[in-house]
Amino acid sequence: MEGADNFNPEVIEILRSVAKDGSEIEELVNELNKALDSMHSPHAQQQYSSINAKYSTVLAKLDKIIRQSQLALARQEGTVEIRPFSPIQQTIPNSPSQPAQLVEHEEPKLHIHKPRHMFELFTTREMKLCDMPYPSLCGAIPANPDERIPIDEFVAAKVNDDDEEYILFYVAGYEDDETYIIVDAHDENPKAVKKHRSELLPLPTTLPKQKSSRVEYPTGSHVLALWPLDNDEWTSAFYPATVVKVPSKTGSCYTLRFEGDTDNDFKDVRENFVIRDPQGNK
Repeated sequence: MEGADNFNPEVIEILRSVAKDGSEIEELVNELNKALDSMHSPHAQQQYSSINAKYSTVLAKLDKIIRQSQLALARQEGTVEIRPFSPIQQTIPNSPSQPAQLVEHEEPKLHIHKPRHMFELFTTREMKLCDMPYPSLCGAIPANPDERIPIDEFVAAKVNDDDEEYILFYVAGYEDDETYIIVDAHDENPKAVKKHRSELLPLPTTLPKQKSSRVEYPTGSHVLALWPLDNDEWTSAFYPATVVKVPSKTGSCYTLRFEGDTDNDFKDVRENFVIRDPQGNK
């Protein structure tokens, strides 16, 4: 296998198994095609049970290949796995006189990153700088509601609906077009949470090359931001704050006054750590 020296030995074995199962599926599909071609014959009813069994076998092998491929990626990339939320139901073809049957098999596993890996990535990554025209999520430009938030992008969300605090999450998958599966970026025991798209506040993905009022929250506006700690460390929770100075004035960051601080207690926060406050009045 070309480049095999770069792979974990366990990954190589998994990929060999995937290749073997793939060739077996090809043979099964050829058998199914021949059986389907003969379905118009007088013996169609007797042949149906055989086709049904082969179809179920194909589904099971496809599921196995998906799982093994994801496992190989997980081993190679150093990610960990979590169990799926629910099984997938597949409908097998109708026989001439029988209703469709359902064959259940598990949804492919989701993969989440090692604890704190994504939080460290978020707080240390170098942001891409963009020229005009600025895309959505460049600085303070809002997200396009018609665009899906990609896997591994960061969002702020509440763990529970009645929580006041927003936490840093990343997108780990989707249940459907409107339901996202997100994971706490900082949790030592990461767990998947299902949230509707409307409950997520996407974080900036790029920053403007030229600082401008068009791509920043104005002075006096209400925002949510990570709280700066010592030694360039940050909280993983977002706290309400008011903008005192904007990046076009400071040259690099927002100067904020967090809720509860005194009038002269200001903190500098990076642009990509600041988002709009959905409860704010500006």
